[in-house]
Amino acid sequence: MTTDAPLASCSGRQIQHTWRGVAFKPLPHAGLPKLRKRNVLQPLELLPPPKAKLWPDKPRLLYVGVRSAALAVREGLSRKKASFGYFLDEHEHPRISRTDEHFQDKGMQFVWGMEELSIDELNTLFVRVGFPLRKPEKLVKALHHTHRILWIRSTKKTRLSKQGQLLGFARATSDGALTATIWDVAVQPAWQRSGLGRALMERLVARLVCDDISNIALFAEPNVVGLYEKLGFIKDPQGVKGLAFQGNLPSIEPIIIL
Repeated sequence: MTTDAPLASCSGRQIQHTWRGVAFKPLPHAGLPKLRKRNVLQPLELLPPPKAKLWPDKPRLLYVGVRSAALAVREGLSRKKASFGYFLDEHEHPRISRTDEHFQDKGMQFVWGMEELSIDELNTLFVRVGFPLRKPEKLVKALHHTHRILWIRSTKKTRLSKQGQLLGFARATSDGALTATIWDVAVQPAWQRSGLGRALMERLVARLVCDDISNIALFAEPNVVGLYEKLGFIKDPQGVKGLAFQGNLPSIEPIIIL
């Protein structure tokens, strides 16, 4: 029985092969294709953790009722006082300071829902009050996934508005049972300090309380925290801070395995 001869050194140009004692020359071939260097997928635990930063200028506020909030502001917020509002099963129903008829006499109407709301006009309002411009398709999707939407429109032409113009807006997202968060409270600059912001908040919070939602929160600019405290909200309950995700996931090239 014959054995194959050992392979020649790979540094030579030709390698002699034998099979059953007969030498032969292998056919030329193109060789293996060059492998492109690829990013190696790291185990999940080795990936850098995403960054989460505090919102130092937007404290988290929680609705506990006007009496509880006034007590917390006057005497200082302790864990006991914060817990009183945080675990309250039935909130104090917010008081509506001005009736709908009062605003109707001034040519304003409160509207629930988004059926007649102009997305372009809403985006214009956001830009005027300093909010970021949103992509229309994303804004429509956000509104469809919103629990409650309330806005104000002008019912007559005035010195400050046109008939049908959007004057104010607010919305709340929610799981429909336990928690809700209020977003995008905005009033036309010409109508600010006229009670529209308070009117929106009073009605929106009242509707959420009627929905039997006990945890109602929002994030506010520093200059309006005082207004929300008067409406029954307390700041940073139990030391809770709001965080916003601002990290970028690592860029990984997809690898296709056939």
